[in-house]
Amino acid sequence: MPLPLLVGLGIVAAVGSTISGASKMNDAKETAERAEQMQRRNKEKLDEEYDKTNNLLEELGKKEIEITKNFDGYIEEIKKIAKYKFHEYEKDGVKLPYCNMEELETSSIKATELYSDMVSLGAGVIAGFATYGLTNVITDSIGKNIGGDLAMTAGISVVGETTINAGLAAIGGGALAAGGGGIALGSLIVSTGVGALVGGAVFNHQGTKCQEKANDMWHMAKKNETLINDICKKYEELQNYTSSYLNSLDIVNELYNIYLEDMTLLIETNKIWSNYSEEEKLIINNTTLLVQLLYSMCKVNIALKLNDDTFVVNKDGIDDMLHKTDKILMEL
Repeated sequence: MPLPLLVGLGIVAAVGSTISGASKMNDAKETAERAEQMQRRNKEKLDEEYDKTNNLLEELGKKEIEITKNFDGYIEEIKKIAKYKFHEYEKDGVKLPYCNMEELETSSIKATELYSDMVSLGAGVIAGFATYGLTNVITDSIGKNIGGDLAMTAGISVVGETTINAGLAAIGGGALAAGGGGIALGSLIVSTGVGALVGGAVFNHQGTKCQEKANDMWHMAKKNETLINDICKKYEELQNYTSSYLNSLDIVNELYNIYLEDMTLLIETNKIWSNYSEEEKLIINNTTLLVQLLYSMCKVNIALKLNDDTFVVNKDGIDDMLHKTDKILMEL
């Protein structure tokens, strides 16, 4: 075959391969851009739900610190009553553990210290108090690793972020979406003859590789979307339970403050238990009951951390305490 014809056929074949490769490159670029957009949306959704959850847990943690700190008002007054005895509450299947004066005092003192350090502790740690239960943290000395163990929800966010970033980095999506291959395209187009034939084939092959990488990136984005949706559902569930629990805690605390005020007025004029009327004794005992209830509520773990650093909402523990709370409030 004459050399000019060979060269001409080479040019035609090269152009065909080059065009095919360019089309594949363009398709890959569009796929990669869609994948990156999905990744960004997924990340924004994850961050938004994390912030909502952490803010609610922080609010609950602050409330538990404040409530436990304010037990000092009750302690100061109840000590003035001669021969007053604490009793374990058990009625109609509802039981609250016995809370002695020493334990109550220790918790109040520690909560006062935490209250004064609240700004320096940071939101993650305060949210951790709600996660583990404030009085558990105090009595079990979990606070020794307060900066790491308590900021549980932050670990969940990092898991999602790491997975997303790894999905992007593993397939080089950024360079692909930025239009990689442009210089190679220009170089191959100006080539001719057998050299162009080889160059066109290489470019076509490279386009196929880019398509494969872009498709991998898309599949990774979809996989991350499923993962993030699952995490966000847990966050939303945790938000709902935390809101309900916070609302119940506020109701009990407001009632406690009313009873504490009435009890304080009684003690101002009489400090002998036997001299109180049955109605007055009921006011004092109900105040004590509300202290025990609040103390028990502050012990509940809102979420349970699993071995793989994921979490589940402590539905049974929360539901059980809310049931006890409703029963006790109906008796007052």
